[in-house]
Amino acid sequence: MRRRDLASFAAAGLLTAAGVLTLPLGASATEADAPAATSDVAAVEPTVTPTPTEAPEPTDDPTADPTDEPTPTPTPTPTPTPSEEPEESSEVEVDDAVFAWSMSEQTNARSHNPLAINFMSAGEANPGAGGIHLPKGKWKAAQGNVTIQKRTASGQWRTATWAGLGTDATNKKRIGLYGPFSGHRVRLTDGTGTLDAEADNATLAWKGTWTVVYYSGNTVFTLTDPVLEVKGGKGALRATGGGWAADRADTDKWKPVPRKQVPVVTFSGVDVTEAGLVVKPDYAGVQVEGSIPQKRTGDDWGSFPQEFVTFLEPMGTDQFWYSTGLQSDWTKVPTPIEVAWEGAEPEGSAPAKPAPPKPEPSNPVTPAPPVVPAPQQPSPTPMLSSGPATLPVAAPLTGETPWQGFFSTSAVPQVASAQAEDVRLVSATQSHTPWVVGGALLLAAALLLLVPVRGRTPR
Repeated sequence: MRRRDLASFAAAGLLTAAGVLTLPLGASATEADAPAATSDVAAVEPTVTPTPTEAPEPTDDPTADPTDEPTPTPTPTPTPTPSEEPEESSEVEVDDAVFAWSMSEQTNARSHNPLAINFMSAGEANPGAGGIHLPKGKWKAAQGNVTIQKRTASGQWRTATWAGLGTDATNKKRIGLYGPFSGHRVRLTDGTGTLDAEADNATLAWKGTWTVVYYSGNTVFTLTDPVLEVKGGKGALRATGGGWAADRADTDKWKPVPRKQVPVVTFSGVDVTEAGLVVKPDYAGVQVEGSIPQKRTGDDWGSFPQEFVTFLEPMGTDQFWYSTGLQSDWTKVPTPIEVAWEGAEPEGSAPAKPAPPKPEPSNPVTPAPPVVPAPQQPSPTPMLSSGPATLPVAAPLTGETPWQGFFSTSAVPQVASAQAEDVRLVSATQSHTPWVVGGALLLAAALLLLVPVRGRTPR
């Protein structure tokens, strides 16, 4: 056999062997993938072992420096539950706050007019015109949330009465310019707001109006809806002010002033507690400009806030809220404001005691001579009236006043003093008999002069 034939035979044998070996593989592939049965087996020749698939290359290389490198764990790492219990706020809400204030001792004293006093009224008390006193019918002890109270001799607070406005705590003594004082206060209820005793913070507001009456009604202003704000122990009491422009020297002047919210007092050092707070208003050393120059020396000089004083000036009452050099300046100092809640009641303080003896002035006044009873002989001056006469006052009394019953109408001589306490001009009752007899004698003498005298004839 030739070599060529042998080579052909060997190639045929190899092909036959290869077909025998691949026939089972082809059958399994046909069973696994039916659509591939129609394809040409020789077109894709499977490999004995699967070819490993290479991982695809990223289309874009990452930036060299990423903008934000992610942290391995969030910062801060959240915890399933808080590590510490959250602190509870110490701020609480209140809806029953009680406000009480006497304003000043001068607001509960006799005015510089001996026949007029200073006092407060619930609501809006308008005399209606200048130069007159507020009548009883226009005064109120209570209105809405506002009540005017009077401290009794036992220290209890009772709703005020018209008659008690001019008396001390015993209701037996008349109030004076330097004391005793009537001991009244204004009380407002149902105040709402928030407070924080730990931080000495509080914001409280009340609804209501009260009227401050000086000279029994010659000067009047109102305060409405007070708001007390305290932050860190410091703050102010604000209210909407109102009233009537007036002038005690011009009684025709009486006109409403525009309402305005003003700071009535400022303060510091307030301790807010769980039961209440006490405010001592600023006054000592506070400088202001008013209708009368302020005195800035002595122990009691100072003022309420400038904005409050400026607001009161058109009403003729600003000088009663700062030192002006009068011996009654100490009565202008504001009294403490008390606030309580949760059923507590402001205790209040007793009125100040009457002022000590006044110092001797540098130019002492010569005392008036003692009163001598009128002699029982004809007076060289004819009498116009046998009844008592009184000095005219700055404003006439209108109707019943809180002073009713305190001023005697009998003709009793009064001694005038430098302070002019209830000065009156009086006259003693005289008999007309001496005048009649004397007049008759004078008439008889005149008639005798008319009778001609016969001359003597010489003898």
